Amino acid sequence: MNRRLIGLAAAVLATGLLRAEELTLDQAIHQALQSNRSVLNASLETSKFEARRASLKSQMLPSAQVLGMVAQPLAPFSFLLGKGALGNDTGGGPIPRNDVNLQTPTHPIGLFAVNVIQPLSSIPTIHKGLGLLDIQKKLTEEQARLERQTLVRDVRQLYYGIQTLDSSLKAARESVKLFGEVVRVTAEYAEKRQVLDVDYLDAQVHLAKATETVLDLENQRENLKAKLNYKLGREVTSEFTVTEVSSIADPGIPTALQDVAEARQKALAQRPEARQAQLKIDQAKAEMRIARAGFDPTIAAQFTGIETTPINSLLPRQVGIAGVSVTWEPFTWGRKKNELALRREELQEAVNRNEDAKSQVAIDVAEQFRKLKLASAKLHVASLTRQMAAESLRVNQKQYEVRFSLLKSVLQAQAALEGANAEYQKSLGELWTARAEYDRAVGDEQ
Repeated sequence: MNRRLIGLAAAVLATGLLRAEELTLDQAIHQALQSNRSVLNASLETSKFEARRASLKSQMLPSAQVLGMVAQPLAPFSFLLGKGALGNDTGGGPIPRNDVNLQTPTHPIGLFAVNVIQPLSSIPTIHKGLGLLDIQKKLTEEQARLERQTLVRDVRQLYYGIQTLDSSLKAARESVKLFGEVVRVTAEYAEKRQVLDVDYLDAQVHLAKATETVLDLENQRENLKAKLNYKLGREVTSEFTVTEVSSIADPGIPTALQDVAEARQKALAQRPEARQAQLKIDQAKAEMRIARAGFDPTIAAQFTGIETTPINSLLPRQVGIAGVSVTWEPFTWGRKKNELALRREELQEAVNRNEDAKSQVAIDVAEQFRKLKLASAKLHVASLTRQMAAESLRVNQKQYEVRFSLLKSVLQAQAALEGANAEYQKSLGELWTARAEYDRAVGDEQ
């Protein structure tokens, strides 16, 4: 049992010696921004607006409609040619001399028509639509920025989580070594009947628990690695290591931004949510201008040409007309007024949401800044506590080896160190999370 337990502990320690390619945080962020599928889809959504803009812009050019038809008249074409309808002959007689009723046979006929329309009055409205489309594109670009900022925050948190687990694993493996030494010394004392069997079993239990802790931390780390690989847009089984975490405090804490007001101004300029709220106001104004243009008549230059198969020798086969057409809807029963009123209300809603967004950004920045400073202070305390617990364990272990201390004192010191390590891991995770949230709050993308 003792050999099996020590062998398992040795295997757990050996896993910490395996190394893979080191991945820095900057490399992880860069690769995520280049390969993450959600970010790529957000960029594709933005590129769609070029096609939409070209499609809308083409509406300012002439449009042509061609109609071809083969038809069967349902009744013959009848024409009454009245007396003298064609004038008088040289003798002064009317042409024709009497009323003539002409009738064509009901055979199939062919019809070909062309209608060309050049918009005139709608061109300014189309320009307004292009402006609205530009605003919508900017909104999509801000949404893509939000996707990138969220991705950067997630990558940072996952990376910091792996760093935290690596640090905890390092401490946990040291605990396995210490308990392994305690088990070895206790086994020697047990053979000499200098300690009770229960003391030896107690030492083995603590070694087994320490080994279990290492395995649990390794499982957590592998889960975070798979999630980080997913965020980076690569195979989730890709092996890598991260750089060692700082043991005392976060060097990336923004010491230059001690003024929260300055951080708020930076956030208002960079946060996609704040910029989207302002763009929503511009969008509502553009939609209201388009709604006002709906009251105006539609004016267009138009040409219509018609050609038919022979029907009657007296009827022309080709007809062409050109002119200016005016279309106006005088009675809308309040529909256009209601649409305009709706746009006014949407504009007021956008203004209100913009003010809310500014307030929320200001609150978020101040809150995350305070959390970051508090997390740094907590980590400092946890680091000192861990150092003190480690030194206490070292002293008790040495005293135990020379029979100056009881096994119980060694185990209590080890338990204190494990608690200090757990608190340090928690504080370290809170610090990295606070840093990532602060960077997100001020709108940093890198």
